[in-house]
Amino acid sequence: MAKKSFGLKNFFFSFVIVCIVIYIFQNGNGSVKTIVAEKGTLEDIINAQGIVIKDEEVFCAGVDGNITYYHNDGEKVNKGLQIADINTNSSKIPYYSGRAGIITYKVDGLEDVYKYQDVLNLTSSSTVRKEFKETDSSKNPDVKNGDKLFKVISGFDYYIAATLSNEYAKLFEENKYVKIRVISNGAESDIWGYIKKINYGSEESVIILYFDDYFYKIYDKRYIDLQMITDIHEGLKIDSKAICEKDGVKGVYVVDISNIVKFFPVQILGQNDKDAVVYEGDFVSESQRRTIKFADKKYETIKIFDKIVLDPDKVYEGQIVK
Repeated sequence: MAKKSFGLKNFFFSFVIVCIVIYIFQNGNGSVKTIVAEKGTLEDIINAQGIVIKDEEVFCAGVDGNITYYHNDGEKVNKGLQIADINTNSSKIPYYSGRAGIITYKVDGLEDVYKYQDVLNLTSSSTVRKEFKETDSSKNPDVKNGDKLFKVISGFDYYIAATLSNEYAKLFEENKYVKIRVISNGAESDIWGYIKKINYGSEESVIILYFDDYFYKIYDKRYIDLQMITDIHEGLKIDSKAICEKDGVKGVYVVDISNIVKFFPVQILGQNDKDAVVYEGDFVSESQRRTIKFADKKYETIKIFDKIVLDPDKVYEGQIVK
């Protein structure tokens, strides 16, 4: 009887130890950070600075005096329309627009540097950013002979010249359209530009883009920030740091419904420092995961709403996590 009691105690003691070990093992694994795979897009972007080149003409004062303006900045004016009067000690002298277009009182002094009629001849040396001081004549009622009063910009078409390395410039073709994101005053706007010409240099090239839209938002700008979008990838969007390599295959770790960690290969369509978009895979059946192919071998890949492990170095295949 004593031996039986001793055996039961040993069994109970061993069972408790096993339970404690399992508990410690599972809790020792701890929780892991995950994100949910969702459908999304990723753009291949080239950042550049653009020079806005317009068909513009500056009109100057012929006398000293006090000026009165009759139109708002950005207003459309016709040729021959009176823009202002300069009052002198003995007379009032009217000033008229010599052309039709958009009027602005902001003058930067670069109107003769970046000429509309010479835009196709711009090179990387002529697009180096120049120091300038913009003046707004509408804020100063006193003028002197020779002062710049206003300028009129003809039409609603314009050019933007962007200087890129030759490596990036080769991604573009003349007589093709490209999606451009213009960043101005903290706002972003997407427009399509027509690549009129590419002037190649020894190290850098100038891409000359033609536009006939968005004019009202940049008519008074000279230098603007651009994002030139070379490609848009669509698929499942995940965090770039989740991607790792196992047995020579790139993929991610997924925590399944049973909290077991499993590795799934992925086919990367586009990637930057923050995000990646991967191929959803080829359809197999409603009950099976889609597949991708590497070296003539098919692999099941991730699917939408999978829980992707953010720190792949902290997990392993088959691990049970919280």
